[in-house]
Amino acid sequence: MNDTVTQPCRFCLDASCDPEGELTTENDYSSLPVGKVIRGYRMSIDVGCGKPLRIRIEHWNSHMQQNVLVGCYRPKFCPECGRKLVEQQHDGKRADYVHYDFDTIEEATEI
Repeated sequence: MNDTVTQPCRFCLDASCDPEGELTTENDYSSLPVGKVIRGYRMSIDVGCGKPLRIRIEHWNSHMQQNVLVGCYRPKFCPECGRKLVEQQHDGKRADYVHYDFDTIEEATEI
């Protein structure tokens, strides 16, 4: 990855790294679809809402009529521009990935 990239791209720009200062945690959410997945699933790079950049995989639940989270990964670098996501580190610690254990579908949709 690239430690020299300092400007965020459209995939990793949020309020914590906005050079213009126009974004806040109230207006910085972005969810951009990426990759190819089988029908009924969706993969996206999400950033904003006070949460670190994450790659989410969701499945369409026709009974609930909404997407349900089935996987989430928080990378150290932006997958598009390669910028190190330093603004998402807290006290020098951060999770390289997130593992969710859900007992019910309802718990999964609360994230």
